[in-house]
Amino acid sequence: MKSPTSNDRGALLPAKPRIAVVGASGLVGGQIMDCLQEREFPSRSITAISPRGNQPAAAADADLVFLAAPTEVSRLQAPRLVAAGCLVIDLSPAWRLDDDVPLVVPEINAENLRMHHGIIASPNCTNVPLVIALAALHKQRVIEKVFVTTMQAASGAGRPGLQCLEGGPNPFAKPLVGNLIPQCDDFDANGVSAEELRLVVETQRLLAKPQMKIMASCVRVPVAVGHAMTVHVELRDSFSVDQARDCFASMAGMQLYKRTDYPSVLDCVGNDMVHVGRLRQGNESNELHFWLACDNLRKGAATNAVQIAEELLPH
Repeated sequence: MKSPTSNDRGALLPAKPRIAVVGASGLVGGQIMDCLQEREFPSRSITAISPRGNQPAAAADADLVFLAAPTEVSRLQAPRLVAAGCLVIDLSPAWRLDDDVPLVVPEINAENLRMHHGIIASPNCTNVPLVIALAALHKQRVIEKVFVTTMQAASGAGRPGLQCLEGGPNPFAKPLVGNLIPQCDDFDANGVSAEELRLVVETQRLLAKPQMKIMASCVRVPVAVGHAMTVHVELRDSFSVDQARDCFASMAGMQLYKRTDYPSVLDCVGNDMVHVGRLRQGNESNELHFWLACDNLRKGAATNAVQIAEELLPH
């Protein structure tokens, strides 16, 4: 039987919830199914449901629903599922900026789960590794400016992106194979892509720093899985490389590389860590440069969503 308080503010899950994964046949949905098994998530049942048509309505019998579906599906179905007594973890952009929906990366703001009303948003896959790294530094020094250039795998565009690398139709604005495309999603009138805007506003919200200055450039690269990025931060006060390394080494979910080593995207595929290397001082003593890599389908998306669910189990 469902918990009668499943729609109450901050409600927890039953000890062994019934789970539905809407979009389980997609890249992220499939990873959620794998992640639930790998992490031995306690459940009475796990059901895979298609996001097409009215099929998500079948998830209404579940205690917990992962919505790995297009934005329009999440907008329509999430309120219906909550009304039916489900707790929804949504992986689309549909609810990430809604003031009544917590946007959560458990390593940095799990306490916000106490404020949920039935829907919880998991961030964009590019934001997750970035905010974990920024949060590690921000504990010791105020970050004033961030400049980030991302290199995003084809799988960030879903199965059509992967199929493109295998000779299928190209879903991108320009050919991807043997190429780099400085466009991830559509541009607005000012030439800012929707992905770049997400990177800015979601990072500001996750860090609870709406005034933080962030400049992002997002580039699609001909790699199957694994997002990487180069990050430049300007802090309010001086901060040494050694101090920054200590911050990263003590941050949950981060793997710090030796000074002369660095992660490639192949190092991060198939695991749930945020990999950081090439940490070095900028021109000024308050400037730092570093390199991040992360599996965009796992920690960037599926694992983060499952970790949210783990926080909602009764302890």
